[in-house]
Amino acid sequence: MSEARYIRVWDVLVRSVHWSLAALIVVELLNEAGANPWHRYLGYLAAALVLVRLVWGCGDRGHASLAAMAATARRTPSYFTLASSPSIGHTPPGALMALALWMLVLLVAATGWMQGLDAFWGEEWLQQIHEVLAYTLAAFAVVHIAAAIVTSRAQRANLIKSMITGNKPA
Repeated sequence: MSEARYIRVWDVLVRSVHWSLAALIVVELLNEAGANPWHRYLGYLAAALVLVRLVWGCGDRGHASLAAMAATARRTPSYFTLASSPSIGHTPPGALMALALWMLVLLVAATGWMQGLDAFWGEEWLQQIHEVLAYTLAAFAVVHIAAAIVTSRAQRANLIKSMITGNKPA
């Protein structure tokens, strides 16, 4: 019986930030902002996690580096052809999705923070932008989960498990 070989793809920090962000987004979306005094602080924590991940991605040399993600994202058009090769780290659309999700988290946090400033206090338009961004983030997260499931089946590799263990089959 041959032993399965694995490649370490995601380090502890990447996985911790990923699952912490996922949990924070779910908690934030399930609780109404006005009913939860922690809403603001959890939003700041989500933004801080994204910033930590971005800084980590600048220094990382592996599959989670921003340079690797940018190079992968540029291959998105060819990914949808029959000639595309499997990805060890993010798939090309997966890299774009990660970048979009991080941007949305930062925009939701920024618009939430702005609502507490005197200059924007009580401004309905800013609250509406904040809500639209939050629901867009939720929609992108659902697409992200669905894509991970579909890609896992297509590649016969459990991508969700790899984000838990950090390993992907070789």
